[in-house]
Amino acid sequence: MRQTFMAAMVAVATSGIASAGDCGCGYANAPANCGPCYQMVEKTVMVPTWVEEMQTRTVTKYKKEERTKTWTVHKKVPRYETKTETYMVNVPVTKQKEVKYTVYDTVWEDAEKTYQVQVPYWEEVEATRTVKKPMWEEKTEEYTVKVPHYETMTGTKTVKKPVWVEKTEEYTVKVPYWETMTGTRTVKKPVWVEKTEEYTVNVPYYETMTGTRTKCVRVPVTKMRTVCKDQGHWAEQAPCETGCNTCCKPCTKKVWVPNVVKVEVPYTVCEIQRVEEPYEYKVCKYKPETRERTYKVCEWETEEVEYEYKVCKYKDEARTKTYKVCEWQAEEVEYEYQVCNWKDEARTRTYKVCTWVEEEQPYTYKVCKHKTEDRVHKYKVCKKVAREETKMVEYCEWAQEERTREYQVCHWDTVAEEKSATYTVCVPYTEEIQVPVKKCVMTPKTITCKVPACNPCGCK
Repeated sequence: MRQTFMAAMVAVATSGIASAGDCGCGYANAPANCGPCYQMVEKTVMVPTWVEEMQTRTVTKYKKEERTKTWTVHKKVPRYETKTETYMVNVPVTKQKEVKYTVYDTVWEDAEKTYQVQVPYWEEVEATRTVKKPMWEEKTEEYTVKVPHYETMTGTKTVKKPVWVEKTEEYTVKVPYWETMTGTRTVKKPVWVEKTEEYTVNVPYYETMTGTRTKCVRVPVTKMRTVCKDQGHWAEQAPCETGCNTCCKPCTKKVWVPNVVKVEVPYTVCEIQRVEEPYEYKVCKYKPETRERTYKVCEWETEEVEYEYKVCKYKDEARTKTYKVCEWQAEEVEYEYQVCNWKDEARTRTYKVCTWVEEEQPYTYKVCKHKTEDRVHKYKVCKKVAREETKMVEYCEWAQEERTREYQVCHWDTVAEEKSATYTVCVPYTEEIQVPVKKCVMTPKTITCKVPACNPCGCK
């Protein structure tokens, strides 16, 4: 825009200058002998000038400010409580019994097996063969060779230069489109069929049996022990001694006089004694029972179902394309080339000729033959021999015992606690600042230019 404005101002300033056809007077009918008639004049024109001035702008700035927030946190504080409980435990009691078992001993026996093998052996055979030996003989031969020599010649050749020509061609393309078709397919659907079968299960039943077990019983037993017993008595004793003030009243006090005597005292102790007692227990046994159950079998039925599918087909569509073809234009060009001419030259060479001479030569070779030989293979056979042995086996029975233990129960109490934290936020505020701004201002400027003037040679 600035360049357009300057061009317009220059055009206004030079609009008064005479053209070449009117001899400088600005009149087309001026005489031919009329010379240039113009004068220099000062004019004031407005010229654009960029001026920098300061403008006030309002901007937003941020300052950091610390704030405090408070919130309540609920915590779970554990509180433990001790409790006592009574429980029953099974105490193991170890017993022994005699058990018979079978042991298998390993016994090795010798056995023999006869087999045949083919044993190879080598046999020498004599024969005669024909051998060819080489014999070299020197010969001399004369031959002629062609020796090349080059000659420069001038000729004319036709050169083709490429010229690109635009051509238009119509062509047919296959445009795909989808067509919905209907077909039939075989689908297998599941059909559930109920079937019945018989099966055998083992039904448990309990049988009561009688046995003997050892029971630990607490029996009270009275025993004697020696105890130290104080069989003393109270006696009166005067606190004042001889030489006491005669004016004080006589007084007495009671004093315990000890008499420690060893006495036999009975006490009762509970001792644990093992007692054999009969008891009944139940044994779980099984008996086979035939039952009948019904189950479902999934069978597949074939069914013809219609379905729709899309087929991609193509239709012909005519299109036009423009392409460039490179055509070659012929042009005659002179060039120099070299011609190779050949001349005959006689030479002599010596060469060797190999002749093969046949010769009969005897030789010996080995032939591998086989003969049958019987051999015996000895091996051992392992057998297991059973025998019965007796051993003592320990087994464990369980007796119930009452015990007491302490355990802790955890209760969770909710306690409220206040917490506070300090955080920083950015607070916006406005501020006026001075910003330099460039501005285009039209300023007057005095220039000197040529303008047409009145000519005394007759121009009106």
